[in-house]
Amino acid sequence: MAAKQLGTTLLAAIVAFAPHTLFADKGAADKAKDTLKRVLLKQRRVANVRIESRPDSHGEMAFNLKVQTEPSRGVKVTIIAPLSQAGIVSIDDTKILKTYDPNQKRLIEMPSPTLLQPSMEWRIKQIDKNYRVTFGRGDEIAGQSVRELVLRPLAEDMPVRRMFVDTNHDIALRYVISTEGSDRMVFDTKYIQFGTAAAGADFDMPAAAEDARHETREGPKATVRVPEDARKLTGFAARLPSNLPYGFKVSGASVFGRRSQVFVSVRISDGMATFSVLQWKPTSTWKGPRPEPRHVIEDSYGVSYGVSSVQFEPLPDVVIEELLEAFRGGND
Repeated sequence: MAAKQLGTTLLAAIVAFAPHTLFADKGAADKAKDTLKRVLLKQRRVANVRIESRPDSHGEMAFNLKVQTEPSRGVKVTIIAPLSQAGIVSIDDTKILKTYDPNQKRLIEMPSPTLLQPSMEWRIKQIDKNYRVTFGRGDEIAGQSVRELVLRPLAEDMPVRRMFVDTNHDIALRYVISTEGSDRMVFDTKYIQFGTAAAGADFDMPAAAEDARHETREGPKATVRVPEDARKLTGFAARLPSNLPYGFKVSGASVFGRRSQVFVSVRISDGMATFSVLQWKPTSTWKGPRPEPRHVIEDSYGVSYGVSSVQFEPLPDVVIEELLEAFRGGND
């Protein structure tokens, strides 16, 4: 069951070293930052089909994926390996995310995660505040000429990010995060073909999905704009701190769940790293959201805080723990 959930979550998630002295002039830095902005804007706008490799959220198991990006229709992802999850397909058109699992003969529909993402303008503003962007070395990936972009955080303990960008199309073909002395591959492209014809071929769900068991999963019950917005549904005022460490800011918050099993999901980001801090009040019959959040702490009012387990940001523990402590401290 856990492996299935990882595969489905991975599909949903797919919907972002040269010496400093070589790039000390402002012109080179501006060009690197402009390139990064184009990459962020074009990642879903350039028609292509590719085969890529991704680890799971623990970095323990490689997924091989076929990813089709067709700007007018969305992004389709098909798991090729591991064999136990081969054939799972998702299509995200930025409004609805559909996931078909042929092994369980199940088709799940839910609101697209992109609906809750911060605007590109908001992200770029955060990146400008929190990262120094430079060019790195040139290379070739999947037959394409690429140029490395290096994003060095201004905040101590945050990881360095390296994107290898196709020089002709401005999309990332490889993404590596370096933290605590080790590199972690976020994704690596093995093959790519550009063009609408290739990207749109066989873009629909498999025919067997029509006969599958349909499930509809709810989106957020309410949007939380100020702390008191959550009280009626959850019994407590949401914590939306404005003074988070490491350059993070709250980008949005929502209430999820039903009846007594409700929780607040607060999305935070420094422009590149984005994940959710969950807030809930455990009861005798309900301990909290599933999958179980990580790094759970509790405040003096009985409200628990934890980082969503459905995340792929390999941030150091010290960063996550300080962020959670800022939430436990209440609203400032």
